[in-house]
Amino acid sequence: MQKWIQHPSDSLLMLGDFNANYYVFPYEVNPDIVIVIKGKFPYSRYMSFTLAGQLDNVITTASDKMLIPDSGSTNPFLPCADWNADNRNYTIKLLSPLVSVDMHLRLERMD
Repeated sequence: MQKWIQHPSDSLLMLGDFNANYYVFPYEVNPDIVIVIKGKFPYSRYMSFTLAGQLDNVITTASDKMLIPDSGSTNPFLPCADWNADNRNYTIKLLSPLVSVDMHLRLERMD
């Protein structure tokens, strides 16, 4: 199984917030593969996901407020949400733009 790679925030690759953690998950686009990311909203000020191309060009981003929590969970980054909620799970599915209608239907049944 492929794993996330942590990059120090002061590396030449990231050059971001020196107090942040950055993780990279390199992959090749394949219309037959769906990448599923399951996690818990962190107890932090901010979080986001960025999808970048081969030359580190940003394709899309999803900030903490954009993520939809799993059923029964809370997104603590939304206004008036409980920051200390215990159930804070989310699921992200990365699909190739070439994914077939059949694959979309199978994914809907997974939820």
